[in-house]
Amino acid sequence: MEHIFPEDTPTYFADAEASFNESDIVLFGVPFDKTSSYRKGSRYGPDAIRKASWNFESYNFKTNVDLQDHFIHDYGNLSVSNEISANQMIEAVRAFSTSIIEQQKIPVAIGGEHSLSAAVVESFAKNVCVLFLDAHADFRESYQGERYNHACTLRRIVDHVGSDKVFLCGLRSAGKEEYNELTKQNISVSDSYSFFESKKGDIIKEIQSKFLNQPIYVSIDIDVFDPAFAPGTGTPEPFGLFPHDVLRIIDALIPQIIGFDITEINPEFDQGQTSFLGAKMIRHILERLLNKGVV
Repeated sequence: MEHIFPEDTPTYFADAEASFNESDIVLFGVPFDKTSSYRKGSRYGPDAIRKASWNFESYNFKTNVDLQDHFIHDYGNLSVSNEISANQMIEAVRAFSTSIIEQQKIPVAIGGEHSLSAAVVESFAKNVCVLFLDAHADFRESYQGERYNHACTLRRIVDHVGSDKVFLCGLRSAGKEEYNELTKQNISVSDSYSFFESKKGDIIKEIQSKFLNQPIYVSIDIDVFDPAFAPGTGTPEPFGLFPHDVLRIIDALIPQIIGFDITEINPEFDQGQTSFLGAKMIRHILERLLNKGVV
């Protein structure tokens, strides 16, 4: 990763220099990829995203927000590593997320593997809704003997909030039994094929209707994007969504969003383009939250 970014690039997220106490938004990294089943390396994602974030102007004319004018804190990485178990990682993320939420701050988790998202969601009350942007269903009950495997993330989220409070968008890969279980539990799904075949505005309206006036947590696995935009990920899946498609969805839901994450960026497998996309997505969502007066 060292050759991708200038050597003197700061190691914290750009424009997230406020103290923890004065900030309404807290970013934190989870450098863990122990359960990754294809290409490991997403544990390097949080630091790569931070370094990529320094590529952008603090002001964005599209959102009319200058992040330097706001109070955002980058806590750094949690003390987790592949030396601990997935359950221990989940416990650490859940405890930290809970502390943020109890102080009425917005958590922004940076992965690391997607399994961490379940821990953040479990930190919220059961009335939270979850927009799950992912190429994969992640709906196995367990995988490789682990219930908090990255392939089980949505299943663990449904265990907490219920099947009626989840919307899976961007799907294009699932095992047969896994997909049948999604259908059995009546999980709302917009696969990428339907997304492009339908009017995209109709999909957005469907999500809005399902989550009407309810708090929303957004979980973004970077592989929801087509590999042409995000090749640096552990399990790339062709025929994915375009960045602008996801921006439109996020913008439509902004008043209801109470936290989000971006996971599965693996800087070992590209020249930084996926880290730049992840960093820009984080900045855009932060800007929208601030611009809409949510925080």
